[in-house]
Amino acid sequence: MCVRLVRRYAIICYVLIAASSLCLVAQDDTSTAIVLSSSLSQTKVPLNRTVDLKVILTWMGDSGKYTVSNFENPLLTNLEIAGTSTASRTELVKGRVQVFKEYIFTLKPKELGMGYVDAVTVQVRNSSTDSREDLQTQRIPVEVIDPIPEEKQKELLLITALAIGVMLIGVGILVWILRRREKAKQVVSAPPPPIEIAFLDEMRTCFNLDHPNLHEDFFTLSRSVRRYLAEKFSIRALELTTDKLFTALEQTGMPENQIVSIKKILARSDEIKFSGVDGTHEELSQFYTLFESILQTNKAV
Repeated sequence: MCVRLVRRYAIICYVLIAASSLCLVAQDDTSTAIVLSSSLSQTKVPLNRTVDLKVILTWMGDSGKYTVSNFENPLLTNLEIAGTSTASRTELVKGRVQVFKEYIFTLKPKELGMGYVDAVTVQVRNSSTDSREDLQTQRIPVEVIDPIPEEKQKELLLITALAIGVMLIGVGILVWILRRREKAKQVVSAPPPPIEIAFLDEMRTCFNLDHPNLHEDFFTLSRSVRRYLAEKFSIRALELTTDKLFTALEQTGMPENQIVSIKKILARSDEIKFSGVDGTHEELSQFYTLFESILQTNKAV
């Protein structure tokens, strides 16, 4: 009786141990499940750049455990495929081999806004069980932003900026030259100041009516009058005799009253010069005033 109980107990234990081993094997088998994942190299991409989509199949165990029976290109929104590449590798993880199969898609944006990798569908075949499994990734968004300048565009922009700068400098120099020329023309075309101004300044400098030198002052006044007539009317006033000078003045259109004043000044000055007599202070003041009046009147004309 006891022997039978021991045998039954041993059988039960054996069954439990066997069942436990089967469970461990099953758990180990589940660790060989294949996994599909995807990711983008960046979440924002300029319109004139590309972004990489990486799709990875991975499982634990023999590299021939799974084969890809169908791999569909990713479903895309506002993106298009510009290039593809594949790679395979294995890694040792906790004493077991992990297999990686990588598929890389280079994606190019179409326009500004949001873009999406809607899904990647892969069908794999389990070589051990000959079963097939469909795998699919989740939707991944990416923002398409403003394009960034290319190197050639940067160089072009720099050259353009320099050209505009040089052009602006050239325009500035040209404007400066034209303004200088315009000012020069204005200076040249501007009428010269009346000669009367110079003679008025000279009279104020040469004559001191409070303390005159009568003999010299009459001679100086006479010569100033003759120089003025020579410059004003382009006649040989310094060379002509007084009588001939009066005749020449009548042909210049000089007002009669001014001619009378000139005759009075020059005639008396000649008399003082050649007779040896001295004129009076009152006469010098009167002649000074007459000549000054003629200058002031002609200056305003």
